[in-house]
Amino acid sequence: MKSLLIRFFNWALGIFGITLGGNGPVICEYGVPYVAFELKGKVIDSHSKAGIRGVSITLHEAGEYNVATGEYNPSTYTLDSSKADRYGDFVLRTHNSPNYPIFVKIQDIDLTDDSEYREKTIKVVVDNNEEENNKILENFVIELDKTDSEN
Repeated sequence: MKSLLIRFFNWALGIFGITLGGNGPVICEYGVPYVAFELKGKVIDSHSKAGIRGVSITLHEAGEYNVATGEYNPSTYTLDSSKADRYGDFVLRTHNSPNYPIFVKIQDIDLTDDSEYREKTIKVVVDNNEEENNKILENFVIELDKTDSEN
């Protein structure tokens, strides 16, 4: 009976655009806005500035909202993924809500090189401009540091 009451109230409040639950600000809109998003960039070594080949680049949506910091944490759900070419170049594409940040996660997965690089996560905030429905970020440069302390 209790679950039936909860479902009824969720349904009744949903009619008026009010939702229960969630870990952060809930945006209730008719026709949720989205942006076709493209990120073109290059992964380089922080010291030599040379492109790093074979690193994995993944795009993640915003996950749980951290009330203490007022920030979103990256989700484990992957929106798109790519592997840097021999020059370190990559392209990622997705559709996402312009109201939440997205996260770019870079990992060195190429085991043929002698050097390994530290994992890095970068938050990207998409400008919420309703006139433009497509966003292209070009020349996005990500610098990675080597894990060894010699450099």
